[in-house]
Amino acid sequence: MTEIKIKASDNFLANTAAIVAETLSAPLTTSVLTFQGHAPKVTVEKAPGHGAAGRAGLLHMQTRDAAPAKAPKRTNLVIGTHFKLVFLTVVVLTVAAAVAGWIMASSWVSPTDMQKSAYDTMNTVVKLGFGAIVGLIGGKNLR
Repeated sequence: MTEIKIKASDNFLANTAAIVAETLSAPLTTSVLTFQGHAPKVTVEKAPGHGAAGRAGLLHMQTRDAAPAKAPKRTNLVIGTHFKLVFLTVVVLTVAAAVAGWIMASSWVSPTDMQKSAYDTMNTVVKLGFGAIVGLIGGKNLR
């Protein structure tokens, strides 16, 4: 089985874009988002009173690693072929319903009740599809 390794970042939107791009570009391969294990940096002010800088009344600035967070570190995120195929299916059905709804709306001058019902159904499918896309991506990215 072929795996594609992707370097993840601390940015939620960047990871979302990486998941979507990887899903669309290679739907039949497993992808792994790897998270870097670096700790964020913080700047600490040390009070005067230590050494020559303290005698001069100067603050000493020091950069160090932040204290480890209490939340567990994120591990590698596997994007399997099942997720990719479900995601692609939802995207294709959503786009097809949107195109069908647009064609219906632009071609019917005075629609019948049955045509209005068909258009409303396509509109509902688009809304549900958009919600499913957001849910799939959000659920995968927050894992």
